Amino acid sequence: CVRHRFWEAAFRSLLCRSRVAAVAVFLFVALAPHVSAAPASSVTLPFAAGSFQPCSVSVIDSGVTLENGYVSVTFDTQHPSLSSLAGDVSGQGAYGPSVIVDAVLEWEDGHGRSYKSSDSGTCAVVKVDTNTTDLVKVTIENVRDNCAEPSLEETWTLTLARATRFVQVTTTGSVVRPVDARAIRHTYNAEPIAIFGFYDDGVVQMRGAKPGEDFLGTNSTLQRAFMIRGNSDPMALDIEPVNPPAGRQTVLMNSDSGHPYWSGMQTVLGGSFSESNAWQKGWQGMPTTQIPQGFDWQDNTKLYPNNKNFPVANLTTGPNLPPADLEAVITGLYGSSPGCLCTFPNSPACPGLEGKGLSVGQVATTIARPDRGYGGLYNFFDPDCFELLSSLIYSGLPYLQEQARMVIERSGAFLKPTGQLPHHFEGDTPTFLAISGATQTGPNVFWVMTALQYARNSHNGLAWLKSYMPKIRLAASFCFNLIQPDTHLILAPGSLMIDVFIRSNYTTDSNAANVGLLRQVAEAEEVVGNTTGAAKLRTLADAMAKGMNTRLWDATDDDHYVTQVNPDGTKRDFVDYDANLIAAANGIPSAAQIKKILHRIDQGHCAAANGGGPQYVSERYYGRDDCVKGNIGDSACSMARIAWFDALSRKLAGDQSSFDAQLNVLSTALIRDTWLRERFGCDGKQQTNRTDAYYEYPSLVAMLMREVRYGIKIGLTNVTVDPFGPTSFDYEVGNVKVHYHPSEGRFAASFPGTGQRKVHAHGFAAFEGSALNARVSLGDHGRCTTGNSVDMADVVDAVRQTLTVNSAGVLSYVVPAECAVNIRFLP
Repeated sequence: CVRHRFWEAAFRSLLCRSRVAAVAVFLFVALAPHVSAAPASSVTLPFAAGSFQPCSVSVIDSGVTLENGYVSVTFDTQHPSLSSLAGDVSGQGAYGPSVIVDAVLEWEDGHGRSYKSSDSGTCAVVKVDTNTTDLVKVTIENVRDNCAEPSLEETWTLTLARATRFVQVTTTGSVVRPVDARAIRHTYNAEPIAIFGFYDDGVVQMRGAKPGEDFLGTNSTLQRAFMIRGNSDPMALDIEPVNPPAGRQTVLMNSDSGHPYWSGMQTVLGGSFSESNAWQKGWQGMPTTQIPQGFDWQDNTKLYPNNKNFPVANLTTGPNLPPADLEAVITGLYGSSPGCLCTFPNSPACPGLEGKGLSVGQVATTIARPDRGYGGLYNFFDPDCFELLSSLIYSGLPYLQEQARMVIERSGAFLKPTGQLPHHFEGDTPTFLAISGATQTGPNVFWVMTALQYARNSHNGLAWLKSYMPKIRLAASFCFNLIQPDTHLILAPGSLMIDVFIRSNYTTDSNAANVGLLRQVAEAEEVVGNTTGAAKLRTLADAMAKGMNTRLWDATDDDHYVTQVNPDGTKRDFVDYDANLIAAANGIPSAAQIKKILHRIDQGHCAAANGGGPQYVSERYYGRDDCVKGNIGDSACSMARIAWFDALSRKLAGDQSSFDAQLNVLSTALIRDTWLRERFGCDGKQQTNRTDAYYEYPSLVAMLMREVRYGIKIGLTNVTVDPFGPTSFDYEVGNVKVHYHPSEGRFAASFPGTGQRKVHAHGFAAFEGSALNARVSLGDHGRCTTGNSVDMADVVDAVRQTLTVNSAGVLSYVVPAECAVNIRFLP
């Protein structure tokens, strides 16, 4: 795509790169003379045809090096192997350190001795097949285990294209002398310390494996493995097999020593690793296999190096976010949440599940390091899993979105007849009480929100929603049935999302959250055709909001909602930051009241505005008598879940400076540390006595970047782009791509999903009331992306007829079902 004009390139990158893009719409506007251009805030990566660095190849006596600005790879002919693989995320050739120690061909005999190509001597021969600025390709012949008396011989082909983040390594090999081997394999010894494996059967992850538990072999087809260094000296590596044969084994490796690797992977070409779907001691004691002369193989792999602590296999080379924001987003999406999944058969490194031979949709609270925080406990939806699964969904990677669905359905399978959702799982057994022993409304609220999150953002979400709606209704009814007809408020049995805090009766937290939930479920009911039910739920939401303002607003201080009101009229009040921010985020108070709430919070000693971690729990301290069983563990801390509601509230109030300051604290910590603690403290730092490598804050950063800073929200029927701060940006993450440049009069977007979506892009006031000619055509060579039988002229007319810019500067148009549409405006 790089040889075409900007928008032709944008069109191709958004259409031809995504396998599942359901909706791709491109809007081009030629500016009227009165519109002045503003500097772009986000085009920081090269994009124009001439700006990508050319490919190059350099051959010297000791080897050959291929480079393209994103990738530098060296094959050492003196010690035949890949000896260096380095990346630069910006594509400018400022490569970081090598992400690999080496990559070799080897075989291992029955005594554990390995015969490696890197120890074979000097016999490899380099041939340059292609050497252009757009493509370099070299062939290395005579890659052997022993130059003089070879048992194995391979030919390696390295291919590197311009404007790509990977080098493709294709090998063909054969046995030239029979061997009695445990395995013939390709081994990638790598520097990053944590490894993740995305297999057809589920996800595996490990960091700092214990000796004797540092190899995991499987026959499940590997879709992708990636490795992250973490902390200082950032680096990452993706390994992506290309069309591997069915049943080809891979072995993941991890170490706590770094000798000869921190992490790595082996592709088994001959022989076999006895599969146990568990981390074990490796090849010791594995049986040998007589592998005859003439046995041959092919292997094709893409290697993606990066000089930052995040994988880049799903990152385009088109325009994207500013570097720090992009790093925070991708680190937040991939560094923690996928590693918490325990979906792989036998659940390796998942206490209480491992060894049972199960394959379940469960997720731990931390990555495997190698132990797990809250070991043996899974699927907390109060609301931890809402954030974790949102980040998986926001990856825009269908594989991870389906992993999220598995977790949603796992908890949904154990709904009680009353609709109550399991609070969490102990091993594979559901339990309905919090760790503290409390009954909470939170699990039901946030599980339903997560299910709807999946439905909104996945390729087949609407079809899934229609089939799964009975479960969603049942779960929502557990909360809605607590609404009292006289007060229109929920009589809550406990706290919403801080289980140790004693809260009950008419509480602000549960009622505020359920106002939002009622509205979300109403949207879902409308989409599945239950318009009557949708209207009823919206009426309940309005009545509940009114009831909160009547009964729970503190009329004396006139700046916050109280903790709870009891049926006898008595009150308890800790000036809860969480509950008040939930109310503000859901638009329950007026605009003036929201500002009062935020002002009250910002005066707090430990509030984020005064240096506390985003965002603190309450103004008044919850002592032992105020907590379940005297557990004050969360009484003096900040929580990611509260920071989410805080950010949504700041946007409603227009308080960008406070939002930016809080997000900066979190994104800086995430980029610096990669893995974050469970809680922050009053001093604004991570609390070192809290669980390490917890998923909540990293997930939050990715959510805040997408939903709030860049304002991208995908609904069941609407897509909104309304950034908070940026006036111009490009966002390409997974299957969601937005190019937002109102000052230049152009907009392009691509979203997954099915059915019609109405897109609303804010910030186009310059075009309000303009009489513009719209030239509309279909993308993807004049077809809808699904190949649906639709009248092309009708599609074009529908887009043209729905295109408007209202007096508020909101550009709107309707996208017919899964059709890629180009719109070009002329003055």
